[in-house]
Amino acid sequence: MKTIFSGIAVCTIAGLACLLAGCGPSGSVKAAAQPTRVDASLIERCASLYLSPAGPQKIIVEIDSVEGCEPPQAALDELGEFLHRYTSKEVRYLRKPSIARSDSVGMPPEVLATRNARGASADGNDAYLYLLFYEGESNSKLAAYVPPYYRCAILVKMSCRNAAAMKMWGLVEALSRDLKHEAGHVLGLCRNLSHGDGIHCRNACLMQERAIMVVSISKWVLGSDYITKPPTDLCADCRQDLTHIKERQKPSGMEFNGPILVRHEQQYTVYILPCHLHIEFGGAKLERDDLIAIALNQAKAILTNKATYTFSYSWDDAHPSSQLSSVEAAQKDGNMVVRSAAKEVERVIRRKSIISRSATEPSPSGASTTRGQLDTGTANEPAMGIK
Repeated sequence: MKTIFSGIAVCTIAGLACLLAGCGPSGSVKAAAQPTRVDASLIERCASLYLSPAGPQKIIVEIDSVEGCEPPQAALDELGEFLHRYTSKEVRYLRKPSIARSDSVGMPPEVLATRNARGASADGNDAYLYLLFYEGESNSKLAAYVPPYYRCAILVKMSCRNAAAMKMWGLVEALSRDLKHEAGHVLGLCRNLSHGDGIHCRNACLMQERAIMVVSISKWVLGSDYITKPPTDLCADCRQDLTHIKERQKPSGMEFNGPILVRHEQQYTVYILPCHLHIEFGGAKLERDDLIAIALNQAKAILTNKATYTFSYSWDDAHPSSQLSSVEAAQKDGNMVVRSAAKEVERVIRRKSIISRSATEPSPSGASTTRGQLDTGTANEPAMGIK
């Protein structure tokens, strides 16, 4: 028998502001000062889906945009050229009809992404990248970030409501730079501390933390080229890092099932969506549509409790004690939500084992029962976007 639990990761996954291709958490704290919540090894395993010659040979880029936030094609073309150049994979776009603004009001971008993402091929033979362009506050800057756990999406907050306005204000180039910068994170860049801080590159590079445009008054007076634009391509060190990831061709244990990023571990499986994570320790496997339904149902907690991530987990209710080794293994997982959920599962299993042992003591008639009452779990560790 399969038992499904659900809970809320009460955390703050901040949309990391990305102005002119520099990204960092909102507020005055720099991204470099924040601890990561996903191990570098998991980030690289996900990146290998796009980079490994032995992996999928095609990247499907699914594009959703809220009405009025449609990105200019020129920016998408630059992203596609960037991905093809550094992955050597064919890049195909799946651009869908706009999402009605009325369907997005008050909806966190991670929830909006989970509701609308459809994924690539169901057989998992293609790599998948999801783009969402959503409407931010009217006084907000252009922002883009990669969800901290679902590292196969780029969520872009638009301050200009249409492509014409972006062109008028010269923001198409900035958007192109933002998309390529975040794609660099999807490809696993900036984990090499020899030329970065673990989040951004220190070189003059597309992956530097802040992309600053410098205007020289003296050069302007002399009539020479007075504007120094920020880098729009990777430095030699970052290109070398991509080469190293490509050369590591051992299986990543990851695949896509529609929009779900599936990570297979030796003793458990993790299913990841933009706003939800499910850990499977045993029992019958969940169907894709069922998991998405659970995620959207749990998303109500995000809307009402100001949480920003939810989780669920399932295991074989008939043989709970036999799954303790799987649960203990998951407590060492590279994802902090998985670790938190695994600790809760262990408490539930041990409590059920005590109830079951008491319930299975022979009764006068020789009858016995092995059912126990199960509870939900909550992860309270703080989380952040990893950019």
